[in-house]
Amino acid sequence: MTIRQLNPYIHFNGEAEAAIKLYEEALGATVELLTRYGEAPMRVPEDHRRRIIHALLRVGGHALMVGDAPPGMTVTPTSALHVTLEFTDEAEMAEAFARLAAGGAVTMPLQDMFWGGHMGMLRDRFGVHWMMMRMP
Repeated sequence: MTIRQLNPYIHFNGEAEAAIKLYEEALGATVELLTRYGEAPMRVPEDHRRRIIHALLRVGGHALMVGDAPPGMTVTPTSALHVTLEFTDEAEMAEAFARLAAGGAVTMPLQDMFWGGHMGMLRDRFGVHWMMMRMP
């Protein structure tokens, strides 16, 4: 089996565009590709035409994919999965952490860990769970 790459994909309930803006501001993400449902060769309800069917973001050189759920589907966030970001600069990590946590909830404040690193966890305002760490 050959797996070329493993990419997190986050689905939203019509909030993908707002999430992308947050991730651009908080993480310096850049949008490489963005397609709306109205551009796809399929019939969608009028209220879905402006929603994002697929977007590819680059965050620190890595892929993060996002999109809105298809018509008739609802996304429910879960705490079983975290998008994890590893930083080399603790000040940059603290800034990104604060920006993502705004309007969301800190589930574990940034703190020194027994294993020598620095780590924290949060849920952003869209319900996405994030873990940030600096390794020793």
